[in-house]
Amino acid sequence: MQVEERRIQLVDKPVGDVEEAGATSPGVPAQYTAAYADYRAALDRAGMSEHTRRAYASRVAGYLRWLADADLADGQAVGDPTGADPLANAWARDFAVRDYRVWLLTVAKKAPNTVNAHLTAGLPPIHTASGGDQTG
Repeated sequence: MQVEERRIQLVDKPVGDVEEAGATSPGVPAQYTAAYADYRAALDRAGMSEHTRRAYASRVAGYLRWLADADLADGQAVGDPTGADPLANAWARDFAVRDYRVWLLTVAKKAPNTVNAHLTAGLPPIHTASGGDQTG
């Protein structure tokens, strides 16, 4: 019965309640909300369909959650062995994306096509939107 009630609630949700540009995703860690908001704003300017924007935003939110969780695992930042921020440093970004790919394949057990969709659709733009083009 609970499943049916939830389904009715979702169907009855007003059409105008779609997540707005720059809105925070419920799962985005606090330290990444500004980068996520910038990314969402860039998506809205990109002229993509709502479905594509939602898919990209979801993939990026998952990556940001992974970054935050991976940081907590051993007390050090993921990515670059020096501990640089993957959203602010290109070297660290490359390490983090490589590690995320391995995690998606081995821990999350995602299919290679799904992993490719995550890596190509959402990750490069989040680094660009957050100023992650820097190499130093």
